[in-house]
Amino acid sequence: MVDMAGFQGLIDALGGITLDIRKDVPMGGGTSPILGWIRAGDAVHLDGLHALWFARSREGSSDFERMQRQKCVMTAVLHQADPVTVVAKFDALAAAGGNILTTDMPRSDIGRLTDLALKARTVPISSISFVPPLIFPGNPKYDVLRATVKEHLDKAEDLDREAARAAGQKSAPASAAPASGATGTGGAGASGSGTGGSGTGSAKAPTTPSAPGPTGTAQPTASASPGPEVDNLESVCRVASAT
Repeated sequence: MVDMAGFQGLIDALGGITLDIRKDVPMGGGTSPILGWIRAGDAVHLDGLHALWFARSREGSSDFERMQRQKCVMTAVLHQADPVTVVAKFDALAAAGGNILTTDMPRSDIGRLTDLALKARTVPISSISFVPPLIFPGNPKYDVLRATVKEHLDKAEDLDREAARAAGQKSAPASAAPASGATGTGGAGASGSGTGGSGTGSAKAPTTPSAPGPTGTAQPTASASPGPEVDNLESVCRVASAT
């Protein structure tokens, strides 16, 4: 269970996040007035409040677009929380982290989860969006869901095997060639590709309101391949590259 105010505090503890934003996003709307805007632009730096509004705003956009913005924010947190930042701001991050998440995970699993998190920072990350035209909520094709997940997992495992072979060949002594074909061990790969961008500039800071609260007939094709339009984060936003 994630606490939205704690999420805002975590972003602030990191020093904010930087995104390339492709579309203006209102702060407010619905039954409330629009009190400000997060303007489109390259290398837009967002503090915790504005990052939360960027991820949660519903005005003038679809649920699918909002999902993409949320993925952008989470990806930015992962890639921009570098070890130097984490060490320098450890106390603030620890305090914010204690307020953001409630879990029933036993303490004995924390070490393994930490190891996994450290490994995740060193590999490219991809994601699957189950949205039109791949999947239509009114009539989801479960065979397409399963086939799409299997396709992506197969690609990830292929990369694991390639990395293992490369690691085995690199570590094998030149004078100790095997008698019947080389075999490799170890290594790990990752599926998909990360998001990245470039550019400079900033957006004009909007008026600051309070934080938000949590508040088809066409059929998809039978293909399991999602196509670029299904998970096209860059049509909404992307993580700004380091300068």
